[in-house]
Amino acid sequence: MVKTLTILLLTGPFSAQYVDFAFKIIEKALNRGYYVNLFLYGEGVHVPRKGQASIQKRLAELIDKGLKVKACVSCALARGYVNGDPNSTEVYKTDQYVHGVAITSLFDFSDWIRESDRVLSFGD
Repeated sequence: MVKTLTILLLTGPFSAQYVDFAFKIIEKALNRGYYVNLFLYGEGVHVPRKGQASIQKRLAELIDKGLKVKACVSCALARGYVNGDPNSTEVYKTDQYVHGVAITSLFDFSDWIRESDRVLSFGD
């Protein structure tokens, strides 16, 4: 049976080494056949923003390998990443994120926790 790893990332891309460390763990887990989820919360919602060349490339590569990425809608909304009225739908749109990243409810993270074999958290 395939195991699932979920990572909660709480910091932005340049404030600490957490993003780099999380990406290394994600890559190793994907290479070993794990299903891997990455939930972005707080300052972590800045990670998938387009225009950050090195991070954008690495994140896109991990998504291509099977990483699932979701960002908290409240956090993304507070930082200006959500397009339109966030209360009008359950599908939150943005044109500022790398392709393959979804903006969702925090309830999706709780679902991932329940479905995961391991959960790691990085950040302050």
